[in-house]
Amino acid sequence: MKRGVPLSYSRLNEELLERFPALRGRYEDLRITNAGEDLGPHVSFDLVLVPYIRELLQTGDDEFAIRRAFAFLEEMAREGSEKVKEVVSASVLESLLGERQLALLVMPWLGPATSRLAKSVMED
Repeated sequence: MKRGVPLSYSRLNEELLERFPALRGRYEDLRITNAGEDLGPHVSFDLVLVPYIRELLQTGDDEFAIRRAFAFLEEMAREGSEKVKEVVSASVLESLLGERQLALLVMPWLGPATSRLAKSVMED
């Protein structure tokens, strides 16, 4: 994110790929299966970012990458519009917290804003 510019829903996919260039291949593969059309943020975060985070947590090999991923989610939850926060809660946290073993790996990495969203997700 450029300083002073809040995260915008319309730029979430661009922001994701700028911050995590290694995910570009996964994103492009998904676009191909979507007839070359751009993906909405809910789809790309659920089907591109969530599997990446799951792999990072399950292997535990790259703490720096885990920190970066959760810092991005925290920024989205803290500074994003309601639509951006909805991507975090509905497309990321619901997927990650839906599996008990994975949820146990996720919880220590959540910041204050993502913790509030996670609490709301788990209460539903």
